[in-house]
Amino acid sequence: MLIFEKTSKEIQGEFPGYWFYKATEPTYCWTVSTQLRSTYARHIPVSTTVKMKTEFGFQFSQIDCSSFCIWEHHTISRSKITGLRNPRRVGREVFKADSCSSYLMEEL
Repeated sequence: MLIFEKTSKEIQGEFPGYWFYKATEPTYCWTVSTQLRSTYARHIPVSTTVKMKTEFGFQFSQIDCSSFCIWEHHTISRSKITGLRNPRRVGREVFKADSCSSYLMEEL
């Protein structure tokens, strides 16, 4: 959501508990480590990593965005009543760059 003509203080007052960053702030890719696991994240600005480190204790390491890819698995169910399709994300896998091109998308 882009918000124009408001100060940071006004925005935080209207939306307490949300984090905002400038749309012009550059974003990067990161390895994110918690006590339980590590994962990868794309398009995260430095200001957000600082807040997450302070708030939750996450550790961030900046990495090359082309060093990994993220695949999501989706299923689509159809309502028996309306006939409408309902997509749903089932899983998320992260692969190193050398194996990203070896996976193919299939339709079942």
